[in-house]
Amino acid sequence: MKKAVSLLLTAALFCTMFAACSGGETASETPPEEPASSTAESAGGEESGGEEGGSTGEIDPESITGTIQYAMWGDEGERQQKEEFCAAFSETYPNATVEFMHIPSDYYLKLQTLAAANDLPDTFGATAQNIARMAPVSMTLDSFMEQYPDLVATIPQACLDCGMYDGKYYGLVSSIDPYNMAINKDIFAEMGVDIPKDGWTMEDLEALLPQLTKVDESTGRTEYYALAVTVYNADYFNFIGNFGGEFFQDGQSCWSTNQGTIDAITMLTNACLNGYAPSPAMTTSAGIDTERLFITGQIAMYPAGYWTINSLYGEDNSQIPFEWDYIDMPVKEGVDPVDPFLPGVTMVSANTEYPETVNAFLAYSLQPESCMSSFEAGLNMPVTKDLYDPALLPYGEDLTLDYFFRAADYRFLQSCIDLNASGAASEAGSIFNAELQLCYDGQQTVEQSLKNIDDKVNEIIAREAA
Repeated sequence: MKKAVSLLLTAALFCTMFAACSGGETASETPPEEPASSTAESAGGEESGGEEGGSTGEIDPESITGTIQYAMWGDEGERQQKEEFCAAFSETYPNATVEFMHIPSDYYLKLQTLAAANDLPDTFGATAQNIARMAPVSMTLDSFMEQYPDLVATIPQACLDCGMYDGKYYGLVSSIDPYNMAINKDIFAEMGVDIPKDGWTMEDLEALLPQLTKVDESTGRTEYYALAVTVYNADYFNFIGNFGGEFFQDGQSCWSTNQGTIDAITMLTNACLNGYAPSPAMTTSAGIDTERLFITGQIAMYPAGYWTINSLYGEDNSQIPFEWDYIDMPVKEGVDPVDPFLPGVTMVSANTEYPETVNAFLAYSLQPESCMSSFEAGLNMPVTKDLYDPALLPYGEDLTLDYFFRAADYRFLQSCIDLNASGAASEAGSIFNAELQLCYDGQQTVEQSLKNIDDKVNEIIAREAA
């Protein structure tokens, strides 16, 4: 099966949220997220030859030498994928070797400990939120961009900008994870509700919430909810952006003063308080997450990223016992849609002894063979737009995946880029999650939660600037 073959070579090196949720530290430190054209020729010209393992550009493969280390988090399956990717690189460059360092937990703490001992791996994965955290022990990517200008030209500027800190590029984005809405088509049919069409709005979503929630009148038990609401940053950042909001501007947190942000959080809070969505407290107390509630038919609309395809679809679409599909995320009328989301990046140690080998390693990750293996495995999408082809995915006609390909052209939420560059994203993420959970659970008003977020995050910003 195509999926099984692709998993052997999956270049999940720079996984975004999918990998971060299965390894890393916390969801707030994960990982998301517009491509230009690319061909094998633009990535390496005729000299690349199209041999398995990817093109090498103008570089003679035998000139790349030395042993480098590459570090990443991830579960056991991802560990195997990364090891095989590193082995494939070493086959393409016979005089070079990549040793994979698997760090399944306390990832950044261990990286910083290694850096303090002057033993940081030559190259390592990071989430965009943590670029500022690792930049002091990393080198810029100037040499990579000078060495592979045609390859860099295939990466959209917004993706490149996600790797910036202090006006310089420190992280290379090589994959994206568009966000979407998975829907239970059976619930729509039972309730006599039409499935939203492309271009549906936030107003449409709000109107659907009571229509797609079903409560047993005799017991008061909710049989199914209209929407999944979580304190996962991919969720609330997408809703904020698609309401036209920004939560970080001019170097300051602005949750309580930006109307789009206020509207987004108010809508999500009301969905929970009105019983249209299970609150975080409810799912926590039940010991079940919203993905499982969707899979078991208890949620009609489930905001989710590209990485959920495998967990929802399973091997043969037998994972879910009802008709389902993906549709666009809703967007407030007049607002340009936000997506993809939360990119993962690769960074380079300032003390690497083999910068050209590391550059070749980065370039290798962007080659079609490397990108497509991860794409076909349903892990993430490549940043090179010409590689998007739903026919290459192992899902046949069961799923409508057009959205994922359209979303590659959507804008990034500028606040995510700016907050990442401030160096406060990791601490701020924990504050966002804690305050929003109180809000969604009805323990705190929207106004109080958003004010608390601004006060606490701006205190961190002031401390960092001092």
